[in-house]
Formats: sequence, structure tokens, C-alpha cells
Amino acid sequence: MLNKSKNILTKSHRITKSAEYKENFKKGRSIKDRHLKLYYSGNQENKMKVGIIISKKIKEKVKRNKYKRIIREYFRLNLKTMNSGRNVIIILQNEIQPVKYGVIAKAIQEILKKAGIIGNEKIIGSK
Repeated sequence: MLNKSKNILTKSHRITKSAEYKENFKKGRSIKDRHLKLYYSGNQENKMKVGIIISKKIKEKVKRNKYKRIIREYFRLNLKTMNSGRNVIIILQNEIQPVKYGVIAKAIQEILKKAGIIGNEKIIGSK
């Protein structure tokens, strides 16, 4: 589950291997909106696994890393409210302005609702 000492998503909740990404792209379903693209599929484990890809269209490395940290934080805080047993890959295709947790979390929540991964839960950690 969550690593309590560091309060981060553990490696078991992340998609880390390129083969896992390729399998999700090939067998999974996808939903797209203005900024995000979501690939999702079932997995044999009974836990949610998350992969994050930030497009190189976002030129500044610092911004790409900030987006990645915010998206990871969203999943860390909201993992318990999501349907488990799924692999989810979030691709940020272009910038979301402003680069703030609440704005990005809302965009992620909308696309996850479309996919049926979450219901109408309130975003945890937003103001």
C-alpha cells in the first residue's frame, strides 16, 4: 500500500517497465480530453498501478517534473477512492495553466470519471 515512512506511492503501485506500458497501450482503452490522455486496463493484481508520461511539448524540464510530482501526489492522496485492479497511464499532452495542484487534480478527476475509475468523490488535497 502506501509507504508510511516516506508517504509516497510504493513501487508496487507504479508502472515501471516499458513492457507494462506497451501492453497497456495495446490492450487498454483510452480516453482523451484537451490536456490529458488516459489509457486504462485491468490487471491480475488487486491494486491500482499508475504510469505517468509528460510530453516533451512542455519544453522546460522543471515544469515537466512539477507536473509529474503533482500527478503522483493526486494518486497518492486518492488511491483508496479508486477502483482497484486497474492499470492507469496518464499522458499530459500540453500544459495546464496555472501549474497548481487544484487545477491539475480537477482535470485528472474529470477524465477518471469518464473512464468509470472513480465516482463523484471530492478531490482530496484541493482547496
